[in-house]
Amino acid sequence: MVGPDQDLIEAATEFVLSREQAYANAQIHARWKMRGVGHLYHYYNLTLTALGTQNAVLIFNVHPATSRSFQDCHLITLWAIVQGPEVFAGMPQAINITHTGTSTTNDNDKKYKCYWKFQFANGGQQQAVLPGNYTVNVKLMQWNGMAKVQLYAAPQFSGQGSDSQYGPVSSQCPHTHTGQFISTEAYQKAPFNTTLIGFKFYEPLSACCEMCRRTPLCQYWATPPHQLPLPSRSGNGCELFFHQAAQDVPHSQVLEETIRKQNTLIAQEKAAAPASNNNPQTTTKSVVKAWGSPQSDNDQVAYFLGCGWSELFHNEFPCLSEDLDDQVWIHQPIVVIDPTSTTQKQAPSPQLPLCEAQDEYVAINSNEFSLTNQRYRLDNNDNHTATNPTSRQIIGRWIQKPHPTTDECPMPYEILKGPYSSQNAISRPDPNRPYCWYRDDLSLLNKHKPCKQINCRQHDQQQQQQQQQQTTSHKQYHQEWMAVWNNYHCDYMDFTDQQLSQCFQTLKIASIDTRGASISGFMKKYFLTRLANVTMYSPAQNNNDPEAKYVWVKTLHWPHLLWHQSMDAWEATLQKEKRKAHEIVFWITPFFISSERETYLHLGRAMQFMDVAEQVLTPKGYQMINLFDPSAAFTYDTAGQQDGLHIIGPPMKLAVTKVFHHLCSKVVEGTRI
Repeated sequence: MVGPDQDLIEAATEFVLSREQAYANAQIHARWKMRGVGHLYHYYNLTLTALGTQNAVLIFNVHPATSRSFQDCHLITLWAIVQGPEVFAGMPQAINITHTGTSTTNDNDKKYKCYWKFQFANGGQQQAVLPGNYTVNVKLMQWNGMAKVQLYAAPQFSGQGSDSQYGPVSSQCPHTHTGQFISTEAYQKAPFNTTLIGFKFYEPLSACCEMCRRTPLCQYWATPPHQLPLPSRSGNGCELFFHQAAQDVPHSQVLEETIRKQNTLIAQEKAAAPASNNNPQTTTKSVVKAWGSPQSDNDQVAYFLGCGWSELFHNEFPCLSEDLDDQVWIHQPIVVIDPTSTTQKQAPSPQLPLCEAQDEYVAINSNEFSLTNQRYRLDNNDNHTATNPTSRQIIGRWIQKPHPTTDECPMPYEILKGPYSSQNAISRPDPNRPYCWYRDDLSLLNKHKPCKQINCRQHDQQQQQQQQQQTTSHKQYHQEWMAVWNNYHCDYMDFTDQQLSQCFQTLKIASIDTRGASISGFMKKYFLTRLANVTMYSPAQNNNDPEAKYVWVKTLHWPHLLWHQSMDAWEATLQKEKRKAHEIVFWITPFFISSERETYLHLGRAMQFMDVAEQVLTPKGYQMINLFDPSAAFTYDTAGQQDGLHIIGPPMKLAVTKVFHHLCSKVVEGTRI
């Protein structure tokens, strides 16, 4: 293993300190420690740097105070992308280094106790990486993202936040009191306070509990803050209480502006009220009053490090640069894959088998399918040990193709009008050339989709201010994107409309539909688009055939379950899933999330949910569609509203392709992708 040299170490340190100076120059120095590289540097004495090689990206902690002692790499979740003729993206593995008396590696190997490795070539795949220039980017995602979440139901109340569909309002604070502000006794114990305004406070109890748990020395929390004259969903926050004044306590950046807006609204309502009514009924906008303590049996706390959406900190502490503040320093972000290099001298591989059900499984822990599927075992040849229980190889990559000529795709590229593209731009498929559907103008996917949540006006202003600071090449600006997803160890097939019609008649498939919430709504339009000219089997025309099949593609409401339920509740919820004899059911994995859009809705929880869902649903005959791996390449580029969660575009089209493949690849002869 080749570690970073002194020049790279110094450059990484200089980069982190330059970000601190940028915050100081903007007179917001206190905000620097709340997100990204500043948080790791300030609280943990960690400075990360990345080194690109011909087959992997290696990441090290080079902070002089901890580089020889830090051994908890598994606590930091990273995102890496290597983008060129092929696009590799995913989560680097945390690797422990086992030192022996003799070592064949250089002395750098002895300097570190752990590091991270993102292997994109020769990691078990049978094909050589296409030669060319590849850009490398690594971002911080989470600290302790796999931390256990134990939710406790709050006392019953009426007001904002109740969502009976997913269970009672709950938080990780077992000692919660509703209908009142903080008690006098508690306030006397912790008289020092600060107020923070939330970005998307749909459920302030869980949000304020978590904000207190993440803030050092916080003893109690309360909501709404007592300073707010007219708290509402779009103007609410948390008041945090401490037993002593602390230098590290964050102070609000937007409290005064929030108070001003609410006083203005009160004045406007008074002016509009009848003269006889000097006290209009405007006090609060259906917000719950509550307070609590973060003390519980669970001391595991996750912390979102990235610059994506954060329910807790996006309003108060947005990154000064969303491109730089969560970036791991890379001295030379260009890797040149040389076709004459030894890593590329491989014999042509035989034709791959067609992908089957087990080729979708993500194999986070143990599963009878995953354990027997030796295609996806970790393949580290450096005698180091993968320490993160979620460590696993990426199972495929996107392969970029030249934009098709008019001879290859004679049907012009066209965005559908009407309901098909009401939420995002979807192109019209060619009934005879399914390959042509993979053309995309990625710039359209977010161009007319600004943030639509509460407090989004401020978010959009921040985005506009940061556009000039972008240094990384993002796919969202590609107007002639053309790429296909390939697994390393198997092939998917594409089908014309005629072939699909033949398949559905043979299998007696009467319908294909989606079920879930918002993500299902997006996905439904992609299926409708692709099936517009396909003939489904008609039971009515066949004597009401009882053998007709109905296909469901379920997203399982996974964002809402992550938001509202503990892991044990997931299992109970998923056990209620039923598949009837005449149904074929697919379930869609969570995407590779790059935000914390709601409390507890983040990447670590998504991986935990996949593990539970795989183990519960597989015996029920549900078939997984893995979009976790493919969506990693687009998590910062094609998410609706750029929220890092609702990832649309190529991953959605891939979901359609995968479902059709698993239905029809053994029924009709299609075309290998």
